[in-house]
This record gives sequence, C-alpha cells and structure tokens, in this order.
Amino acid sequence: MQTHYAQAKIRMGTGMGKEILVKLKEARSSIKIVTPYISADFVDLLNEKAAQGLDVKLVLSSDVGKDKADSIRKLISQQVHTDYRSVNARSNGIALMNQLTWGLVILMGLGFYFSVSFWWLLIAGIPVLRNRAKIYHKMRTKTYSYSLNLNVKFPLSPFTNSYDAKYTLVHSKVFIIDDDLAYTGSVNFTKQAFFYNYETLIGIKDQRVLAALIEEFDHLFSGALPCLDAATMARFAYREPYN
Repeated sequence: MQTHYAQAKIRMGTGMGKEILVKLKEARSSIKIVTPYISADFVDLLNEKAAQGLDVKLVLSSDVGKDKADSIRKLISQQVHTDYRSVNARSNGIALMNQLTWGLVILMGLGFYFSVSFWWLLIAGIPVLRNRAKIYHKMRTKTYSYSLNLNVKFPLSPFTNSYDAKYTLVHSKVFIIDDDLAYTGSVNFTKQAFFYNYETLIGIKDQRVLAALIEEFDHLFSGALPCLDAATMARFAYREPYN
C-alpha cells in the first residue's frame, strides 16, 4: 500500500499508547487492529467492546502464542468433553488388572505353600498384567475443542515452528477506530510499548489514507496470508491431559 501527501500527527517518546487507549475505549462502532503482540489486559478491553456490540477484528502474528500464553487463553476458550464410556472402560480395566494381579499373587503363595513345582511360572504373568494396567491408565477419556472469543486471525510467522522463509512475519502496527481515525508507527499493542518504550506514533484522519488502510486491513483479514487456526494456537497456552 502506498499513499502520498497525507495529513498526519506524528509524535515520538514514551507513553505513546495512552491516546490510542483512550480512543479505543471511546470507540462506538468498530475496531480493527494489526499488531504482532498483545497484552492480556488489552484482550479484556477488546472483549468488552465486542460484548457491547462493536465490530472488533484483530490480526496477530502467530508468534504471540510463544510469548503471550496468557493472552491466548483470553482470545481462545478451551472446551473439555468427557467420554463417560471410556471413563467406565478405563476404571473397569484397571480394577480387573488389579484383581488378576492379586489373584496371581495368591496362587503363587498357595503354590509355594503346597510345594507345587510350577508355581514360579506364574511370576511371568505379573508384568504382563501391570503393563496392561498401564495401558488402561493412559486411555483417553477426554477430548478438546476450541473457540475464538474474538474475531481474530493468526498469520503464520516464519519463526513459529523453526524458521521457514516461505511465511511472512506480520510486524505492522495499525489501529483503526470507527473507520474515521487510525494510528500507526512502532507501537505494539502491549503495556510495555504503550506506556514505557520510546516509540513513534502517527495519528491519521485523512480520508484517503483511512480508506487505503481499511482496504489493506480487509485484504489481510480475508486470508491474504496463511493462518493458524484456534486449535493450533491453543497448544501454546493449554494442556490436554488424557484423563
């Protein structure tokens, strides 16, 4: 995207995110954001605005999963589904293996007591039963699904799963509020960048530039780059125990 002769307000320094935060809280109809990273508290703000009925759309680098697991847990919810037939099968299998093991122990004791010559052959059955019990212990009784709490895309970064140059790192920082105000520059949507880092912030109200930014955002959000789905991103933040 290229544009020329735009009117813009440019500032540099610390605390550059304070104005963005005020405008986000005042947003009335829509919020569109592109940023590599996001702090969990800012996810809360976006969730609140979405709950108020605003059209909130977010584009994040997939790298956010490696560095911001707390943010992922607020962007993506985990649903746990218990298979009660598997629960019963697991419980019954473990109980049966325990009973058979103790049965073998008793038979060994009786064989030894009555001097039965082959009683020691029963020893071989114990590890077989214990290994079978371990299989029942590891039986999966739960499955998991995931849902997005916000309308968010995760373009695949070349750094997410070891470097792969065929993917593109989304490193832009763009905040479009109500389609009539935008901010860009160096400011990530994180507390560190908003309040403490020395950053550059460009505020834009020029309608030509806004139209171009919105067009580019829509292009990116519609799938211009390959993205990871919710289930894949959730692996950075959630565990999936078998039972």
